[in-house]
Amino acid sequence: MTADLTNLLPPRRKRLLAHEYLFRLGTVAVWLAVILVVIHGLLLFPSYLYVNQQERAREDQLQTLKASASGATEQELAIRIEAIEKKAKQLAALGTQASASGALRAVLVVPRTGISLHGFMYAPAAAKDSNRLTLAGTAASRESLRLYLEALSALPFVTKAELPISAYAKERDIDFTITLTGSLIP
Repeated sequence: MTADLTNLLPPRRKRLLAHEYLFRLGTVAVWLAVILVVIHGLLLFPSYLYVNQQERAREDQLQTLKASASGATEQELAIRIEAIEKKAKQLAALGTQASASGALRAVLVVPRTGISLHGFMYAPAAAKDSNRLTLAGTAASRESLRLYLEALSALPFVTKAELPISAYAKERDIDFTITLTGSLIP
């Protein structure tokens, strides 16, 4: 017997048969896809339930932690935050104030022929006052003391340089105390 089969159907009928075959094949493929999607959905359902259960457990744990954290701990935390904010404000205020070392450096740059300094005292500004820097020293003569006082008064960050008149009582080796007031920010 031979393997060659002869198809005696007319060409129109052959095409119709081929379309019918493709339609059946497409229908089977669609139903197979639907069945696979349903099976995968059924297999994913336990995972979905497990994830929801875990999420609920985490939410319950979070609520428990929030409940235990409130109360006394929350009040302590509020007090600590308030103290930290107060310290931060103090530190921010220090950033805008003159530093003693900067003011002292600027004053020491001023020429002081015949003047020897041996004491310094810096007082930062209180509420509305100006910063104060007190210089103590010894002058060789009245003229060197006067020139030094004028040089200090001419500094742009000094609003007032005060020297007691009694400092001029001696002719030589004059002990003096000059008080500088102002922003003292060079």
